Amino acid sequence: MNPIEGFYNYTYLNQVKRLVKKLYKRGIWTLIDAHQDTLGERFCGEGIPDWVLRKALLFQNWDLKNVSHPFAFPFPFKYDLGKDPETGFPDIKKCQQHNFGNYYFSYETQLVWDSIYRSPEIRRDFAGYWKAVAKIFKATPGVLGYELINEPNFSKLYAGPKELVEKGISDSISLLDLYRASHAAIREEDAESIVFYAGLTSGEYLGLFSAKLVTDFTPEQSPGGLAYQDRQSYVYHIYCESAKSGEPTNWIECMLLIERTWQVEMEAKNKLGGGGMLTEFGAVGEGPGSLNLLHLMTKKAAENSQSWMYWQFKDFDDITTQNVASETFYYKNGTLQSAKVAALSEPYASHIAGTIVKCEQNDLRILVSFIPAIVSNMPTIVVVPRHLNVVVIILEGSMHTPKVQFEKNQIHITHSVNKTCLTCLITFQISFGDNFQMLY
Repeated sequence: MNPIEGFYNYTYLNQVKRLVKKLYKRGIWTLIDAHQDTLGERFCGEGIPDWVLRKALLFQNWDLKNVSHPFAFPFPFKYDLGKDPETGFPDIKKCQQHNFGNYYFSYETQLVWDSIYRSPEIRRDFAGYWKAVAKIFKATPGVLGYELINEPNFSKLYAGPKELVEKGISDSISLLDLYRASHAAIREEDAESIVFYAGLTSGEYLGLFSAKLVTDFTPEQSPGGLAYQDRQSYVYHIYCESAKSGEPTNWIECMLLIERTWQVEMEAKNKLGGGGMLTEFGAVGEGPGSLNLLHLMTKKAAENSQSWMYWQFKDFDDITTQNVASETFYYKNGTLQSAKVAALSEPYASHIAGTIVKCEQNDLRILVSFIPAIVSNMPTIVVVPRHLNVVVIILEGSMHTPKVQFEKNQIHITHSVNKTCLTCLITFQISFGDNFQMLY
């Protein structure tokens, strides 16, 4: 999209916009994400154009001509990555023989991340990128919002413990200036869409020891500050280590990790205010451990009123996806992994006519309690997967018989509200099976 400095490929962006509109017609929303994994091809990754990486290295006084530099990528790893004769970059097939996460720890990639966070010129380049994107996608039906950058990495690993702890793993020091510049550029074009932002990936691991270490962002020190709390959202990823089959390598450790990660991420989200969203999880197969993991994750998301996105839908030759055979929705022969899709196809409340207090859901029932909005004739909407049959709807707390409508795969429930009670609670439970009935 931005292959040459100062040039934006608006033809490409408009093609993507047409795709977004087609998806929306099928009920699919799109999150516009500046997605990178290990930066770019120079470092066995993809996402950031090489002219930015070169600029970042020059900011560090790195000699681009010295290909024999003792600290050159992939130092400190002694991988034989070969060389692509056409690009001069590492051979992708050899890159994929190693865990791409290791490349984040290389000396050269650490320098680049430090430059991305500290270079005013790169900050302006990144803001210009987002301004161009927002110019095309503003007011486009189906656009959920913009995620500023995927999995921003920590920096200063080789600068010494003091620099690493005080600056390299600090969201406010590393990311805040970059985020604010990009947020301001987006808002010049699009004042309404949600801006999604993540902390450094180091916080996801350090947070396991203390919730205070997940992020040092605050409501004031966030991309849009307090003025945009209703249009910005904190995002996070949750994964377990898995085998080539996609199965969790250790189910007990995985469960403990998930419980702890949800706990600290929700503490961080509640501290920050605004929205929250799990923008990646999964990357599993169709075995029993994988399906149990999916059910556990969607259960935790419902309990915490969080939206989620599964990684990943389909293989699009993403060179940093190392387990294509198991983690997508499709087998290599193109057939659907139906058990995985069924595990993710649970009922959920897409619209709540009030403030949610409690949510529980699985493939057999959904229970939601909320304090209704005093002035509202809007319905609460529950989306029901087509393979489920509604058998019981139980409603409590409404002053009058609620209006219940079935529309395609949705249930619309409109309540009459007691205007003298500001904290009255409405609860509904929907169960699935055979023989429909309704109880008030």
